[in-house]
This record gives sequence, C-alpha cells and structure tokens, in this order.
Amino acid sequence: SLQQAFESYVHECVLPKASMHGLIETWWSKDRADAFARRLSDTGKARMLVPRQGTRDGRTRGTGCALIISSEHPPSIDEEVIWERSDGKAMAANVTWRKRKMLVLITHLPHTDREREAFYTETREAIF
Repeated sequence: SLQQAFESYVHECVLPKASMHGLIETWWSKDRADAFARRLSDTGKARMLVPRQGTRDGRTRGTGCALIISSEHPPSIDEEVIWERSDGKAMAANVTWRKRKMLVLITHLPHTDREREAFYTETREAIF
C-alpha cells in the first residue's frame, strides 16, 4: 500500500540519514497527508508538518510539500506551517532546530530563472 511504501521510505531512507527532510511532489490529498503525519507521529520516531489547507480543490496535481523532523529534535511550542501556496508548490514552517528558531521553506521551483524570480518574490511578499 501507499502507506507502507511511505513508512518504509521514511524509516529506511530518511531517518537514518537526516534529522530534517523536505518532500515535494507528494501528490497527497489533505486527508492522506494528515493520516501519514498522524501515523508517523504515533511511531514516536518523527513528526511531519503538512500544509493546513491543501490546494484549492483538495488535490495536489503532482504538487504538495511536507517536512519530516526526527524526534531527536523536540518540537517547539510555535512549530507550525505558517504559509502555503494555494497550488501546493511551497510551504513555510517555523521550527526550532538545535535550540535555534528557524523558518524552513520547502519549494518546488519553476524551471526558468524568470519564473523562479517571480516565485521567490511572491513567496517573500506573502511570508513577510
């Protein structure tokens, strides 16, 4: 199942090699992303931040982001997704990493420099 494949990927590939890992192009619906996040949290080995709203119509059309954080790094009170693009191509989250507050941005960038510049400008203006 997709759930088993996700869990195998996280536990065999992600967590042994990284304490924080961003995912793009998840193709997950909001319900599926929430279910994966709950199940990962239940293991006690990691947690996953996912966008709160999902995309406009609830489908990602090949987009979607998530952030997996190892339980070796405890969550802070203000850890949360603070912004997400309506098309699922980016999200920003407040996290505390080794006792330092950080803003983590996960993006699925456009392919041309001109489109990337516009993407980052729009993102910066939306977050700040």
